[in-house]
Amino acid sequence: MKAIILPTTNTVELAPLTSWDPEFLLPIVNKPIVEHLIELLARHHIQEILLIIKHMPYETEMYFGDGSRWGVHISYFLLGSYRGIVDALGRIEASKLEGSFLCLSSDLVTDIDISEFVNFQQQNQGDACLAIADADHSNPNLKFATAEELEKNDYYPLILTDKILKVLSKYTIPDIVSDESGQQRQELGIVNTYHSHFSYQRVKSLADLATVNRRILAGNFKSILIPGKLAREGFLLGRNCHLHPAARLEAPLLIGNHCNIQGGTSIGPGSIIGDQVIIDEGALVQDSLVLNHTYVGAHTEIKDAILKKNWMFQIHRMLHVHLSDDLILGDLEKKTLATKGDRLLNLVIAWIVLILTSPLWVMLLFYHLIFPKKSFLFSEKRLRASGRMNLDGKTIPQTFDLFFFRTGNRFIRKLPGLIHVILGDVNLVGISPLNEEAFRLLPEAWREMRVNAPLGMFHLWELDARDDLEWEEKMVMESYYAATRSIWWDMKIFSKAFFRAIFH
Repeated sequence: MKAIILPTTNTVELAPLTSWDPEFLLPIVNKPIVEHLIELLARHHIQEILLIIKHMPYETEMYFGDGSRWGVHISYFLLGSYRGIVDALGRIEASKLEGSFLCLSSDLVTDIDISEFVNFQQQNQGDACLAIADADHSNPNLKFATAEELEKNDYYPLILTDKILKVLSKYTIPDIVSDESGQQRQELGIVNTYHSHFSYQRVKSLADLATVNRRILAGNFKSILIPGKLAREGFLLGRNCHLHPAARLEAPLLIGNHCNIQGGTSIGPGSIIGDQVIIDEGALVQDSLVLNHTYVGAHTEIKDAILKKNWMFQIHRMLHVHLSDDLILGDLEKKTLATKGDRLLNLVIAWIVLILTSPLWVMLLFYHLIFPKKSFLFSEKRLRASGRMNLDGKTIPQTFDLFFFRTGNRFIRKLPGLIHVILGDVNLVGISPLNEEAFRLLPEAWREMRVNAPLGMFHLWELDARDDLEWEEKMVMESYYAATRSIWWDMKIFSKAFFRAIFH
């Protein structure tokens, strides 16, 4: 059997989310809604899937591809507009709709036993069969369809045959079961309803989106696959997250990948945190969805809401709010773009300086060839800016070899650092790469502050005219740098430290 996933007739109620993302990629427990349908179909060995798309088709096709990630084959059919299932299927080439096929809507979340549904339909040789979630039927059974049942359930999930398509072009689905004379039923064949106990919800509004996410998190959908590792009962945690020991986390709760939860925060119950989210010190998030790349500011209270970057939807008030203050709600993708620009600038300057100093590198190489016993290059073990974090939020330090030239000139001594800049180990300007002993001596507050800045070749404290700065003075200046860092600030430090190193 094949499966067809159809678009929704109206995306307005899901705006502005559907202004940013396709309806097929709406987030359900940190995965696109249609990905859950594809996983459900794959588990029941339905491998031929046709996606009928109309809204942001490029983004949808880029995400799902040919379906090989799920062990299925996905094809696409593009519509300029969607006016219902009859109109959509009528435009598809007849050869693609031979035999029986299962129709699902892209706004559907369900854990129906598809194999059982298909078997019931095939055993009764019906031409159409609609699945109805019925708590009173623990044992599945079939009945003749009524127009009221079809209208109530909005037709999905639905199994159709190629025979019925010829009739659907003449009638709407409620019409085919409403004629008392039975003329239409005779022309059509058998139309059944499959009654069984399964979970089912259509996502037609932002309130529906919040509700279905909470229902899945509470365990109401038994076969939905929720990403993350079970940290404790009711609490699922993604990869590479930093959870401060003082953060209060209450189940049921889902936290996505690469998240940073600061001390004093209170998260959950009933909350879902997306990927690459930062929740700052003292913030409170309850019964809410915080979508990808969102920053929640320090001491901000969020209850019963959906957050995406600077936008918030208050569910109980049905109120949309856009906050321009990034200290309350922020867009972390802005920081990502700035980081990419910062990285590119560091690469360009590092290559320029490396090319300009290439004669010096050649001279040192000849020196080594003439005096091979005199080592002019050495390395020291230093800690990276951020280590690998385990499920308890504890950082496991990681080291790398930082190379220097043996010389009294500060500039020449630092030259091998250009290679580290190109490799991405350090920036041109940043905090000092410390060894393990120096890192252990840092107060906890200073360690946390250093997370906000990269390692660097040149440092703020090198601008000080004194050469006898104490270690504590240097660390205080680096903490200040971490709190005030910007690209222009880095360029100012680099230019001054660079010339001071050359002429010192």
